[in-house]
Amino acid sequence: MYYSKYPYKLVNIRILHSGCWTSFIDDHLVKSLGRSYQPEDGTIRSLVIVNSGSMKVLMNLKNEGKIKDIINIYRYGNNYIADIIQDYNNSVLSVLNKYDAVVLNTVKVKKRELWSFVTYEYKVPKIINDLNRIGVVEKVKISDYDPNERALNLTQIELKCLMIAAKMGYFDYPKKIKAKDLAQSLGIKESTFIYHLRNAQRKIVTKLLNELDAVYI
Repeated sequence: MYYSKYPYKLVNIRILHSGCWTSFIDDHLVKSLGRSYQPEDGTIRSLVIVNSGSMKVLMNLKNEGKIKDIINIYRYGNNYIADIIQDYNNSVLSVLNKYDAVVLNTVKVKKRELWSFVTYEYKVPKIINDLNRIGVVEKVKISDYDPNERALNLTQIELKCLMIAAKMGYFDYPKKIKAKDLAQSLGIKESTFIYHLRNAQRKIVTKLLNELDAVYI
């Protein structure tokens, strides 16, 4: 078995990318579901989650030519999933792809792009240097990459408590069912149910905060 001498690093960056459509997003949060490079026409296709305010901004940016196209808009609740096309050249993704970095998460907020990615330690200075050529890297956080830290690692009972609570309306306002009744349906004590449910919620919130860590670095 071959072992690499180059350690992996988890890198969180916050970058102001002037001229990019992201620099026109003020206080609205834009969450990326995923993105892919389209080499045939030099573009990036991205699925993003936005609220109504952000959707209006995206439509204006398309009309102004700052976004190449919006292929589809799907509304669910008070949010939208937008399928957008943007330039690949001088994008953050183009730099990360150049150095074979693996993107874990990206968020756009307050005119900034927040990226979380994994790469070899020796490549980090080169990546930061290239990113500063297309924008201003305001903050960087580098840490050892531990896949287990990003996993939810819910136990079977935690997952069962969480799923039945969500399905039966325990998280609704007002609650559609009491913890006591959910515990009875699972054949456990109410205190046991609440213990496992809170553990599951804590793990989910911790994971979410870790993924958004770049906002606060």
